Amino acid sequence: NNTEYRYNGGWEPLSVLHETVRVRGGEPRPVDLTFTRHGPVIYIDAEKHRAYAVRSAWLSPGMSPYFGSVGYMRARTFAQFKQSMMNWGAPTENQVYADTKGNIGWVPGGLAPIRPNWDGLLPVPGDGRYEWAGFWRGDQLPSSYNPKS
Repeated sequence: NNTEYRYNGGWEPLSVLHETVRVRGGEPRPVDLTFTRHGPVIYIDAEKHRAYAVRSAWLSPGMSPYFGSVGYMRARTFAQFKQSMMNWGAPTENQVYADTKGNIGWVPGGLAPIRPNWDGLLPVPGDGRYEWAGFWRGDQLPSSYNPKS
């Protein structure tokens, strides 16, 4: 059944949104946007009966990309900068700090999922065996202040 996918030993229906895309100089085009519990389906291999979905932290409910920049742009110390980056949700990126006293620092920003049984470098089946176990807090991520190198 190409309208379902396997999850935790059972089958779940794909969610489909029907949209109309306006085309400049042409007729509007109907498109179907397909989703799993893990995010939008970006490719369907009909021959192999596989669908590939992308899960991204910044597609999570409640995300407000770039809103965290309000806090770090007002930081006057590295401690304030690092604290403000704990609220940075998306996109995931490296942030650097510098002040007029010559101090420099680095803090990663963004929600980083806890993957208890894989490293996230390659796609994994979305059947429930590779679920995220929440997110790392900003103070659990590496950072650097005035590094020697």
